[in-house]
Amino acid sequence: MDSQELHGVIVPLVTPLHNDETVDVPALRRVINYIIKGGVHGIFPLGTSGEFARLSDAERRTIMEVTIAETQQRVPVLVGISDTGLHRVIENLKIAESLGADAVVVSPPYYYPVHDDAEIVAFYSEVAERSSLPILLYNIPVTCGTNISLAALEQILSGSGSKIVGIKDSSGNRDYLQQIISRYHDNPAFRIFVGDESIGYEGLAAGAHGIVPSLGNVFPRLFVALYEAIRDGELSKARSIADQINAMNKMNLYSNSWMSAIVWRKAALSQLSLCGEKVTEPYIPITDAVRRDIAQMVAIYSENYGI
Repeated sequence: MDSQELHGVIVPLVTPLHNDETVDVPALRRVINYIIKGGVHGIFPLGTSGEFARLSDAERRTIMEVTIAETQQRVPVLVGISDTGLHRVIENLKIAESLGADAVVVSPPYYYPVHDDAEIVAFYSEVAERSSLPILLYNIPVTCGTNISLAALEQILSGSGSKIVGIKDSSGNRDYLQQIISRYHDNPAFRIFVGDESIGYEGLAAGAHGIVPSLGNVFPRLFVALYEAIRDGELSKARSIADQINAMNKMNLYSNSWMSAIVWRKAALSQLSLCGEKVTEPYIPITDAVRRDIAQMVAIYSENYGI
């Protein structure tokens, strides 16, 4: 696919699960169609929101197969292939290629953090060399223990040809994101996506090409409205939408669990009759009070944007 096709709202797909933590395929199909109906511009299975690191290899393959088949080329499918080391990443890459993914998304290896720029550059250079698909870099220091430095990014882009087509920055670092936008916004072959919803407005207004919002699983039209408002220069409207999003995401703090955002998003999807609440364990379940707050948010969204 051409890098110019990558823009707008790309939703990092949740993984609906049965109580035994196997993939709920019918629910996965429902969520995919709900998101696409919401007007998004792409789907990203097997990212952080998809709980990929807690899934078996067989479950990951199932998610790839179902997502690619169900999407039916209505929007691009960018498959997450991140893993603990190069060998496993390449295995995931080859599966994604064989199943017909449009592009792949890959973070630096996790658990054994890669702190040296030379290691990061060598890793991405090898992935690019082995890939027939476009690659979106995934910068998420909180889970990988490392940040893709600007110097490393420059080396990766200069040495990997046209395979590296963009970056999803989930660092939450405004200065870092702004520097990437300043350096690469005018490069037509490189696309910049905001991965942290809390700075989605700032990133898009500064020139990022799109956003990858976890909350887009539940409220896709809200993020499409944000993107379109900024695209059309309606910054006051966009600021108001961003304030709504940030208010909703205060729900992430209902517990100290890293999984809290995924838990309440699945609870919201359950209220929309799209999938169950099951999340890979361990996690802290939501309270009845939180569930009532979620129901209120869903009702307001349904009234304003339709379901």
